[in-house]
Amino acid sequence: MMDHPIDWLSAYIDDELEADQRQLIEDHLQHCESCAAVVHDMMELKAQVAGFYLTIEPPLYLEQQVIQAINNKSSIDSWIRAWFAVPLAGILCLVTLWFLFGPILVRLVSALFKFVLAAFYLFSNMATSIPSVFGTVVIIAVMLLMISGISLRRLLRSTMQ
Repeated sequence: MMDHPIDWLSAYIDDELEADQRQLIEDHLQHCESCAAVVHDMMELKAQVAGFYLTIEPPLYLEQQVIQAINNKSSIDSWIRAWFAVPLAGILCLVTLWFLFGPILVRLVSALFKFVLAAFYLFSNMATSIPSVFGTVVIIAVMLLMISGISLRRLLRSTMQ
């Protein structure tokens, strides 16, 4: 006589065994009361679960709601695809502008860079040549740094709460 085939009992109930395995389980169940009781309990449980699912009624408009949700999802997907076209169009416009006005833009950016560099040089020379201006600039810079630190600290504390 074989050991208790506990692992195969569920497959037996669900009719998932081959004929020879099924015959072995049936022979065992005729001689083993504990396994027969387990199979009986499992069959009752299966019948109760099946009966429970038969009593559940789906909502009236479930099918229409599912179809509507699928349609809404596809419309959202089309919007996402459309938003990919926006950056692409922007890049295309920038490339076109570069080819049309590239030399002019290079000269304009170059002139702007030279102007900013000259203004920075003038300001730094003026600030270092006049001690009172230099001292004022340093004090203002330190005050701005302190105010920024305090503001950042308050902001971080307010977001942590």
